[in-house]
Order: sequence, then C-alpha cells, then structure tokens
Amino acid sequence: MGAEAAAPTTPLEVVGPAASYGIKATVPAAVAAGRQAQALGLGQIESPMSPAAVSYPEPARAVTLNECRQNLAGDSQVYVKSRFAVCTGLKVVTVWEKKSGAVGTSSYTVYVRGTVPKETDRTIYFDYDVTDFTAVGSTGVSGLKIGLKGDVAQDWPAAATPDVGKALPVTKTWLEMQSSPHYTHSVRYAPGQREQV
Repeated sequence: MGAEAAAPTTPLEVVGPAASYGIKATVPAAVAAGRQAQALGLGQIESPMSPAAVSYPEPARAVTLNECRQNLAGDSQVYVKSRFAVCTGLKVVTVWEKKSGAVGTSSYTVYVRGTVPKETDRTIYFDYDVTDFTAVGSTGVSGLKIGLKGDVAQDWPAAATPDVGKALPVTKTWLEMQSSPHYTHSVRYAPGQREQV
C-alpha cells in the first residue's frame, strides 16, 4: 500500500497550478532514447533534444466489430479508438402488440465502423454490421424491413461535395438481413474544396 501511495501521478513536464497536484515524476514522460538514458543518470548525449527526436506510436487505422461491441457496452454511444478509427452502435427494439396488449418483442443491433486506413487516401470507409437478432413471443419479424442509409449529415465546408459509394442505401427483410448482415460504404472528399466567398 505504501508503494502505491508513493507512485508518481503528475508528469515531470507539467507546469503551472496543475504541477502542484499529486506526486511529480522524476523522469520525463516523452523523450528521445538518449535523453531518457541521461534522465536516468545512465549517460550523456551531445545534442539537445529536438521535436523530431521524440517518436509517438502511429494512431490505429482499424477497429474490429468485436472491439466496437466491447467498448460500446453500457452507456457509451461512440468509441473513438483514434482519429482514424471510430465506431458507434444502435440497438433497435420492437414491441409487438395486439388489442389485448404486448405479445412479443424483437431486436437487432446495427454497428457502424468508420476508418481511414491509408495516410495518402482521403477516403473514409464504413462497415455496417447488423447483428444480435432476437425474437421472443409472437412477432411479425418475417415481414419486418430493415433499411441502412449512408447519409452525410453535414459537409464542411458546406460547398464541399463528396464522392459517395453506391453500396447504400439498402433495405432487406429481417430474414434477408440476418443471412447477409455486413455492408460497406465509402465517402471521399477531393482536395481543394473551399468555402465560396
């Protein structure tokens, strides 16, 4: 318990009022390898550290359906793995009723993953997965239709026009969607599109 209490909680680089909170680290958080050795008293380096000397991991450019599912458990509506890999999900529940009251329920979940896999490509790729089909009691799921649309809510700047893939919209019955649950879609904005003055 004493070792946990003495563990640093504030990076060495923090300045200002925030620096007074917690226990300050004695080793810099992000430095070039030579500087790290110097900070630890293991040697000296000749040149000062430059911003190029610090390396950061490449951001994730993909997110799996399983990652999306796990990270959207609870109240989360969006999972941001990185600025290049994001997902969201929506569970759709239908209550089937007759004059006497509810006779059954059905549900399915739609997960949408958006990724930018290549540094040199301006295309955003979307994966739509319709999963977790359940039906309890008396339902009309055989006639229920499920529709997927790949609309862009707002372009920025407003004058920008995207090149949109043709895979969506798609509408299928519950049973068709259950047997073919995965769809892809893409959106690409060409460079040089600016707000008109």
